[in-house]
Amino acid sequence: MPHVPQSPESELQSGAEQAYLFRHAVLRDAAYELQLPAERERLHALAFHAMEELHGGGAPVMPGQVRTPHATDAAAFELAMHAKAARIADRYREYLLRAAYVAQRKFRNHEALACWQELAALRTGADRVEVLRHATIVAHQIGDNALAEQLARESLQVALACGSRKLEGAALGSVANICRETGRLHEASQAYEAAVAIHREVGNDSALGVDLGNLGGLLTQQGRFDDAEAALGEALATHRRTGNRRGEGVVMSSLGALRYQMGDPVKATELMHQSLAIHRADGNLYNEGVVVGNLAAVHQLAGRLTEAEVLARQALAIHQRTGSRSSQGVALGNIATIMALGGRAAEAEPLFMEALEILREVGNRRFEAVFRCELALAMLALGRGAQARQTWRLGASALKAAGDFATLGQEREAMLKACAGLGVEALDEEMP
Repeated sequence: MPHVPQSPESELQSGAEQAYLFRHAVLRDAAYELQLPAERERLHALAFHAMEELHGGGAPVMPGQVRTPHATDAAAFELAMHAKAARIADRYREYLLRAAYVAQRKFRNHEALACWQELAALRTGADRVEVLRHATIVAHQIGDNALAEQLARESLQVALACGSRKLEGAALGSVANICRETGRLHEASQAYEAAVAIHREVGNDSALGVDLGNLGGLLTQQGRFDDAEAALGEALATHRRTGNRRGEGVVMSSLGALRYQMGDPVKATELMHQSLAIHRADGNLYNEGVVVGNLAAVHQLAGRLTEAEVLARQALAIHQRTGSRSSQGVALGNIATIMALGGRAAEAEPLFMEALEILREVGNRRFEAVFRCELALAMLALGRGAQARQTWRLGASALKAAGDFATLGQEREAMLKACAGLGVEALDEEMP
């Protein structure tokens, strides 16, 4: 519908309505403040019980039922706030926990993070470690890796204070994830190995499968393909033994990425499609986006640039839905890389810049380095050799410092091929 300019009369009417609404809100707040504290508590309790009744009764309070969908889910946060104001402490905690899970499922990430952080202030001991772990995941999702690391390390300190080796292992895995994301691969490797050792010690097979899979992905980045295959194979067997289909899907995607790095696109594609089927059946939208992006990379390697770009854009759309800032940056960089490979360097450059801005913002040093290297090749194609050389050195040195030798080798191979095709000197003379 086209926008129709308002007449002066309708503008006056709109302004009057806004003034009325403002005055009404002020009067409402003033009336609320005039109530005695005991009366406010009574009114909030009435509102709380009325809202529960409107949704068919209160949510179940038995442990383990908080993740089960309930009619009150749509109003879980409001119910928590009314319970807090009414000093119904047990229901406040229960609905706040339900609100956190609901917001996280629906990718309302900032709301979920606020709930988890408020819950962390209410919990102690083992319960607090678990709440902080969830807060860490959501903080990473929104791209605040500094906060994510702070929360992960706090969970580790609480676990150590509890004397729980099981919780210590889980917290170490969270710390390792953030270190890997921010390009500190050696530190991440140490944390993963310590976590895996603890999981074996206490018999925590569920966590063992997860962190073995994460360690396998990191070993792939480091070019330690045999070690990566061993870790991923054990992770896959562990998930199958414990019936963890979601974990199985994640590891199969990592095995596909390993095969891709080893130059076997056929097996990589097969594994990634199997992973994708698991994630779609499970409704795991975040990991679906990761695998679709990985499939785009396989098509890119095979020279099928049209198919690669379609998949990379699908991955971007999924990451926009889930609110994962880091993944959005990676997807934008992948699209730009595909465009540059297809001779559209000028069109790709602004996308590279947007991707780099996001990746700097969230602290994803690995992919910031990768796309600096790719941007250098686009600059080279545009005839800006000096700028390309400087940009390349920044990206390559960051990959080398992080110990990401597999990726550095791939980027250097692409650089040498591009330079040879243009008949210019290599952007560096050092082997990784």
